[in-house]
Amino acid sequence: MSRTLRLTTVGLIASLVLCIPGAQRPAAAGKSVEIRVATLAPRNSSFMREFKRLDKRLRKQTNGGVRFKLYASGVAGDEKDVLRKMRTGQLDAAMITSDGLGLILPEVNVLRAPGVVTNYKQLEAVQNVMLPEFNESFEKKGVKLIAWGEAGEYRLFSREPVSQPSDIRKMRPWLWPSSPIMKETWRAIGATPVPLGMGEVYGAVQTRMVDLVESTAIAYVALQWHTTDLAYVTEETSGVLVGAWVMNKKSFDALEPAWQEAMLKLASANNESTRLQTRKADRDAYKRLVKRGLKLSKLSPAGSKQMEGIRQQVRKRMVGRVYSAGLLARVQKIADAAK
Repeated sequence: MSRTLRLTTVGLIASLVLCIPGAQRPAAAGKSVEIRVATLAPRNSSFMREFKRLDKRLRKQTNGGVRFKLYASGVAGDEKDVLRKMRTGQLDAAMITSDGLGLILPEVNVLRAPGVVTNYKQLEAVQNVMLPEFNESFEKKGVKLIAWGEAGEYRLFSREPVSQPSDIRKMRPWLWPSSPIMKETWRAIGATPVPLGMGEVYGAVQTRMVDLVESTAIAYVALQWHTTDLAYVTEETSGVLVGAWVMNKKSFDALEPAWQEAMLKLASANNESTRLQTRKADRDAYKRLVKRGLKLSKLSPAGSKQMEGIRQQVRKRMVGRVYSAGLLARVQKIADAAK
């Protein structure tokens, strides 16, 4: 397995782990707790090996008090399915992105507002100011945020080159139903998207039902989409894939204090140690994909101008639906100052 894919899976652990115990199972003193985790990652991937190492460290630090049980390869369904199963107590945990987080707290979608947070520097600036507020809002929803993370920069991978929005209209882009931002973007462009769960994308691209996907380079490789016949990738990036590790607050509060501390310290250490590593892995994955034959797409000056107009339109349409005008203005101001 390539070094890029190995680094990819390390980054995804820190970036996309989300734990939300559904059924309340308080931990009595001296008893262990099993947290059931769902993931789209393949069962035999290096991600699984890294996750088992994380599980081993947590078991050691809690003297066997807390352990994970992993459901791999998307057997539990897409993010919406997993959240439903967690609400009914069938699952305790899952790896999901900011789109999945938006199903819990819609205003977190402001991090995906087109043209606002477009790079790592802006993301860090916004996080430094906004995350305490987001953390408090999640707690009001009954969710304890353990750690935030990231998994690369968004690009478009397509069957034909993209130099302007009209090129996208000629293709069939993938639509993740959980993403209101993606849905509104394709609508503003005038494209006819194909709504599919993430686990269905690979087959849809192989059968030419889908011609274009939005992803990061490391996720594109980890999900095996790089083995399809999509021939182009955009040079331009359009934001950062953000995720988080959170836990149902009642379940977190029911854990022994020492277990809480161990989990928080382990999550924080993982986040700090893998942030830069994940960014490098994403850049390396992109370079390797290009080196292996993926051709570059680049927006023309006219296409860039048209796309910026579309992004402004989408941002405005989302106001009142997923975030407030005031929240958007505050995040925009912070991001602009970090350019």
